Amino acid sequence: MTFSVITWSIGAGLKPSGMKSGRISLANASQKSPSTNIQPTLDVLFLEAFEGRGVRVSRETGEGVGSLDFCFSHNLPDGKLLKVNLEVKLAHHKRIEHGLRRQLVGYLKANRSRHGVFLVLWFKDEKGLHFKQPAGTKTELLHFLQTASEDAMNEEGMSITPVLIDASIKESASI
Repeated sequence: MTFSVITWSIGAGLKPSGMKSGRISLANASQKSPSTNIQPTLDVLFLEAFEGRGVRVSRETGEGVGSLDFCFSHNLPDGKLLKVNLEVKLAHHKRIEHGLRRQLVGYLKANRSRHGVFLVLWFKDEKGLHFKQPAGTKTELLHFLQTASEDAMNEEGMSITPVLIDASIKESASI
């Protein structure tokens, strides 16, 4: 099982390598915001990251069983189409397991894809000053995501990779 934990510094903005445009801030995401509020930012990042690499990024695609957050598609040299579906949830979402085991799996089946990414955005700072939810820790959430994705993979025969992005506000080193 592969896990990814990505840390973005909100105060400093965000500029991944190869990005042509300026800073993007996740600071305006609130504790009560749905994950759709962050999707335009992710869309810009994905478009920048995959531009010129032959990967098509589609946002909010209707799959007949709901609206998939992102679909990445690429034509392989042998002519086959590779699709990777991405579902986004905030760490404090009340139905994270449903998102991974039902929503993403349903989108994979509807999209005839066997590859998915379940992306969770973590905004809770270490002291809980800006965000108090979720109740647990990043480590506990990662363990939960690993177990749930392995169970879904064993039951459905699909490859699901959980990714946690730590977008919490960090304490300044100059304090």
